[in-house]
Formats: sequence, C-alpha cells, structure tokens
Amino acid sequence: MSESFQLNRRDLLRNILVLAGAAATANFSLSALAEVASGSVKFLDKTALGTLAAVADTLIPVTDTPGALASEVPARFDALLLNWAAPETKALIVGALERINTAAQTAKGKPFESLAVDERRVFLIEYDKAALQPVPPPANAPKSHPFAPRVSVVDNGYHRLKSLVVSLHYVSEVALTQELIYEHVPGKWVPSLKITPGMRPFATIGPF
Repeated sequence: MSESFQLNRRDLLRNILVLAGAAATANFSLSALAEVASGSVKFLDKTALGTLAAVADTLIPVTDTPGALASEVPARFDALLLNWAAPETKALIVGALERINTAAQTAKGKPFESLAVDERRVFLIEYDKAALQPVPPPANAPKSHPFAPRVSVVDNGYHRLKSLVVSLHYVSEVALTQELIYEHVPGKWVPSLKITPGMRPFATIGPF
C-alpha cells in the first residue's frame, strides 16, 4: 500500500460546516458542539429525533466497534441544526426525516423508528438506493458553497442527512480511538504498508 487512507480533523470539521451551510463558524468547535448537545434545548421534535437516532443507528450500527449512538451522533446533529446550520439545511433535514417516516409508514404500516432492527436495515438499503439516484441539476439551482461537492440526486435532503451522520461519527473520540487507529504523534516513515485483514484506516486527528 503506497499511502494510507487518512481522516484529517480539519477536513472533517470543514466538511461538517459546509454540509450544514454554516455562515458563522467562529464559535464552532467539537467542545462547543458537545456542550450544546448536552443541553435541554432541542431543535428537532421528539418524532424527528427518534427517526434521526434510528437512521444513524442503521447507517452505523454497533459491530465489533461502537456505532453512531455511542458517538452521540443524534444529539450532536441536533445541536448542529440548533446553533450553526443554515435555514435551508434545517428544512432539508426535517423534510428528509419526514419522507423516511412516510415511506416506512406506507411500506410497513409503522414509522421507521418502530421497525425492528433487521427491518430498518432492509428498508433503508432500498430507500438509500432510490434516494441517491443521480439526476440532472435543475436549471435554476442556486450556487453551492465553493467547497461543497456538486451533488444532484433524487433526495438531496437524504444525501445531506447521511453525509452529516457519517461525518459527525468519524470526528468523534469514540470512532477515532476505537474504530480507527489513532496516532497523535506519527511514528517512523514507512514507504509501503502491507494490507492485512485486521487493518483499520488511520485517523490523523489532533487532541480531543
């Protein structure tokens, strides 16, 4: 392997802010996000929070490493919406959560949160395939953030939702220290690494 796959803290944080459409970022940090997440004020209502938690748990479940619930993705996602996300992003996320629930209610007769774990996984696999089908961007589409990837899919709200769940998980201490290999200070330079079955990606992330 000529070069290792790395998760850079600065890139992850920038990606979260871009996905959130954040305009003011001076007061944003992981500690600030955690502080807001631990508070009693929430942006999403109980139903939406339950759906978000179920979706996050389905996208990144517990395996031999902790999942999105252990890394507190739902609470931090809500804190991001509450304090930093743009109004357009808030509307996209709320709409995406509502569509997931509506689709689950239509297909299974109950909201997504109420489905069994295996039912959620099977349902979301098919939902994901349909929602992320590429489509031509509308002619009057507003200019995107200069750093944002140019994405045009059937459900842009779901794409934003999924991307933020993944980004928030992998910027957490839980994921970076228990799922990835964390090196605070890089060791000796190795020009080529042999890939083994148990190898995990490296996370070159600064102090927590």
